[in-house]
Amino acid sequence: MLEAKAAYTAQGLDFARHAVAVTGKDSALDKVATAEKWIQRFPMWDWVGGRTSETSAVGLLPAALQGLDIDGIIAGARLCDEVTRSKDVMTNPSAILALMWYHATNVCGSRDQERPGAAKNQERPGATKNMVILPYKDRLQLFTKYLQQLIMESLGKELDNDGKLVNQGITVYGNKGTTDQHAYIQQLRDGVNNFFVTFVEVLKDRNTPSMQVETDFTTGDFLSAFLLGTRSALYGSGRESMTITIDRIDPFAFGVL
Repeated sequence: MLEAKAAYTAQGLDFARHAVAVTGKDSALDKVATAEKWIQRFPMWDWVGGRTSETSAVGLLPAALQGLDIDGIIAGARLCDEVTRSKDVMTNPSAILALMWYHATNVCGSRDQERPGAAKNQERPGATKNMVILPYKDRLQLFTKYLQQLIMESLGKELDNDGKLVNQGITVYGNKGTTDQHAYIQQLRDGVNNFFVTFVEVLKDRNTPSMQVETDFTTGDFLSAFLLGTRSALYGSGRESMTITIDRIDPFAFGVL
């Protein structure tokens, strides 16, 4: 903020006439914004964690300023909040995903080391696995970075609820299929098997017609084939994966994610 304020001042501009604050009530920033009469102050509650603040003013204000449909985002998030409260596991997507992660990591977040009784110099059956996120859509390019913070900050713990030292967590990395996967698919397929992949598949290629690159095949078809081929190749090498499939990318669908 001080850097931005100095830049405005250097141009002869009144920083307060261009500034808004998203902060907790009576915080140091809130007091500065009040004293200097900034344009507006948006509240941030202390029970909202940074990794879950995308549907608060922290995330919605920048989204609105970029022209995104924040009402659609909120509607999608509201729907997901409702369905994930279901006690029926098979109709609760969050419960299913959690169970899959639990299975894929050999008890989610276990320490990345050999457990007692594990054979030496072999693949560690009791070790936790990293998570690779591969969304096959350009508009989800930054989704991996968001999940990286959400998952690692949520699960990365030194102690469990009983105060026992556990040093738990899941390391999350990845980028965007298909372009960025070439940086690490070689190792995923042929290297150490210490990961599982979460694919994100979008069924609708785009709102406008997809370009036809071969007879009866569009760029969207090729993108889908890349996902299927990558998943098949990893499966053939004994690598575990799961796929989250959504119909389309729009504010509502993103809110659900």
